[in-house]
Amino acid sequence: MIKPLFYKLNDEKRRKLEADLYQIFSEKDLITVSVKDIVAVTGISRGSFYTYFDTPVDAYSYVFRKVLIRVHQQMMGANAFGSVRQFIESMDENPDRDFLKNYYTVNEMILEANGESQMITTGEENLHKWMVLVSIHELIRRYFLNPGDKVEILSRLSSLEEWEKENS
Repeated sequence: MIKPLFYKLNDEKRRKLEADLYQIFSEKDLITVSVKDIVAVTGISRGSFYTYFDTPVDAYSYVFRKVLIRVHQQMMGANAFGSVRQFIESMDENPDRDFLKNYYTVNEMILEANGESQMITTGEENLHKWMVLVSIHELIRRYFLNPGDKVEILSRLSSLEEWEKENS
């Protein structure tokens, strides 16, 4: 749980802590990171860490939500498929690459095991739209698990786009 005192930090201190947490979670996954690692990078005391978060998973979840919002804002556009294609094609230059790689290769499973699924829905999606969203997320996940399959993944994205046009 993210504790209320974290939200009372002044903006500058909170932004620095967020940036430091982002850095460590870009370098380490939730299996290998420890509170000791976090306090070493952030410069806060162990006590301060526990004043702000219950566990490293809580700190990660906070930063991950920020990253998700940023990534989804970057991918907003008239053509979701084109945005996803560009996202995958430019991943080598994406500043979130290492963070997302840790998410898709390790952290996603840990969050799911903790009951913290990240699949966000509004409850208003019809089955068709939901299937497309799940498929797109799966293709992105597969890219991070097997970046050498980029051409095949982009081909499947094109096939999904055609299927979506035929069935909408």
